Amino acid sequence: MKYAVIDLGGKQFIVEEGTKFSLEYKEAPEAKVLFLRDGDLVLIGNPVVANANVTLANEGNFIKKTTIHRFKAKSRYRRTKGHKQPMSSLCVKKISYKSAKQEGKQESKKEEK
Repeated sequence: MKYAVIDLGGKQFIVEEGTKFSLEYKEAPEAKVLFLRDGDLVLIGNPVVANANVTLANEGNFIKKTTIHRFKAKSRYRRTKGHKQPMSSLCVKKISYKSAKQEGKQESKKEEK
């Protein structure tokens, strides 16, 4: 099972590949990977995991409407307030990690060419 804990917009999310979630409007979200688990491999960041990447796709934007009602009994006090917050719907496409060994192999192949 592969999952990660990411920091996005000041909030932390536990995500797997295919996870859908929403948060405040982001045009091009950049996630910081704080924790990564892939089977027996467990990586904890200090503060982030180096060479780890979570690819996010924006599936659309929407507006979340919140309505607040205030009421006090026996005094004819009724107030209604509202708020509309722009939100983004995001989907996790891929969780990837390159170890130092894999990077060394790729660099040596480039040097040979």
